[in-house]
Amino acid sequence: MDELAKQNPDIIINISASPFSHTKIESKTEIFRSKARKHEIPVITVNQVGANTELIFEGASSIVNKKGETYKRLPFFEEAVETVTTGEITDLPAQAEAVKDPVELIYKALVTGIRDYFFKTNFRSAIVGLSGGIDSALCLCLAAEALGSKNVRALLMPSRYSSDHSVKDAAVLAERLGTKYDVISIEKPFRAFEEDLGPLFQGRDADVTRRISRQG
Repeated sequence: MDELAKQNPDIIINISASPFSHTKIESKTEIFRSKARKHEIPVITVNQVGANTELIFEGASSIVNKKGETYKRLPFFEEAVETVTTGEITDLPAQAEAVKDPVELIYKALVTGIRDYFFKTNFRSAIVGLSGGIDSALCLCLAAEALGSKNVRALLMPSRYSSDHSVKDAAVLAERLGTKYDVISIEKPFRAFEEDLGPLFQGRDADVTRRISRQG
């Protein structure tokens, strides 16, 4: 932009495919603000939205006036089109920007990534293992929002070590999200494993095994 500014343009338009990072939202915005402020030229950023494999783009295209103030920002993780005049950019005061919650942005990024991965690979539905714990609960919420509740099925597979509370929590979550779910006990295959592996653990009491990984 330092070189382009020498040609005295009225506006600089930056067409970008900048991947999402919740730690770089403000730093990316400040780059455009500082350049607009330095050269007293409005800057429009047009950023890609959507996901391709491991890359997720947040959209959030913005207009920065020549004072280095954000005049307008389009939504995060949504396609959006808005028309403005050059007079608006030059003359009207900047809009106050609400501070974005990084957790909310990460959630929307994950939903966008899941949705685009499924649709671009021609998948429409998913099965999610649901244990009653926090991790699988979040996975089900993300899948239901990305694909629609009717396109997600939860699978609960309790064993003798599953508490009634965890199974109940998993079922309640599925019901509240409107997803179908099935409860399939894995006690029989678990006993089969115990029987087949029994000779290897003969004389040992059942306990908790701890695996420690070391590098080098």
